[in-house]
Amino acid sequence: MKNKQPITKIILDIRRKRKDNLYPVKIRITYQRIQKLYPTGLYMSEEKFKEIFTSTKLGNKDKKSMMLLNQYEQKAIDIIAKLPAFSFSFFEKNYLRLEGNNADIYHWFELAIKKMEEDERIGNANSYLSSMNSLKKFHTKETLYFTDITPEFLLKYQKYMLEDGNSLTTVGIYLRTVRALFNQAIKENLITKDYYPFGRGLYSIPAGRNTKKALRAAELSKIYNYDSIPGTTEYRALKIWIFSYLCNGMNINDIAKLKYHNIKGGKISFYRSKTINTSVQDLRKIEVIVTPPVQEIIDNLGVKPVKPEKYIFGILSDGLTPRQAKAKIQQATKQVNKYMKRIAIAVGIEMAITTYVARHSFATRLRHMGGSDEFIAESLGHAATTTTKAYLDSFEDELKGEFANKLYDFEK
Repeated sequence: MKNKQPITKIILDIRRKRKDNLYPVKIRITYQRIQKLYPTGLYMSEEKFKEIFTSTKLGNKDKKSMMLLNQYEQKAIDIIAKLPAFSFSFFEKNYLRLEGNNADIYHWFELAIKKMEEDERIGNANSYLSSMNSLKKFHTKETLYFTDITPEFLLKYQKYMLEDGNSLTTVGIYLRTVRALFNQAIKENLITKDYYPFGRGLYSIPAGRNTKKALRAAELSKIYNYDSIPGTTEYRALKIWIFSYLCNGMNINDIAKLKYHNIKGGKISFYRSKTINTSVQDLRKIEVIVTPPVQEIIDNLGVKPVKPEKYIFGILSDGLTPRQAKAKIQQATKQVNKYMKRIAIAVGIEMAITTYVARHSFATRLRHMGGSDEFIAESLGHAATTTTKAYLDSFEDELKGEFANKLYDFEK
């Protein structure tokens, strides 16, 4: 007995409503009692969808939508007709290829980069841009469909990047952007999980080598007590690094954005720039006790006269675009790293000391002094579980001050 042909139908997928109260319009394929939905790229309200398919008097915009939907359904019918034997996997591969931009990962890269730039997440935007350019260098065709990115494709791309001189860390960064876009496309129902190339038995993103990133107490003491000439670039770089270490491992991005109004009641209060533009619902303010060494650095390096809206360290200035601000922060980071590497050699520390080491050293020092995971998480501004959050509120300023004062007492 000959198998029945698949049945196509245009439907409104009301399982997931967008923020604008519209639903995705899908092509439903029914074959041997199995139903699957495929995107059209159009979104409508329930009222509009009903109107388009029942009203005899449609405006030009609605007529165009109706025509597009009919074209999508006709494409599905044509694909089915050309298949020697129907299977959902063969249909999906051909149908998604006909979806143009929606199936092209480069299009998704560009959308993500644009959104990050609008949110002033310039570092993330640059990372995605570098990832896309690397992928285009490897895959020289004008488009790259999600369905073409298989575990085998990713293994070849990984090999290409390593042979091109990239580190495993860079490979991981680039491929995590690809994975993120896959997850987004699946969430938007533009591709199915059947094409997901990551995971056990498929492709696993390599992890960079876990190198030492934290200084021991004796090494921290050498850095802290290093004799540098005030007023020099080396002195400024050293004091910025020490400020980062003493202030909960604050990164240069957040140091650059500190203003005098962030200091109040003997504490520096701020939100991490890394998380403030994300979807995290419960942003936690980080509070740093202003110990005497921290105050001394502010007094020595801080911009004068002291005004609430002034940037403390003068890395940034008013009126900069997000990209200009990012460039200033990157330059400041390079300068600190450059001189800290020289200082490390001068005091006999083999590890290359960077701004990243300051953050790890703070967390490690806190642990050695008996800080709990919950306390360290709060100090670093990391996300916490519901249980952990319940404990975080119990850490009073007295305890924070006790730990802050121990950070520069390397005999304890």
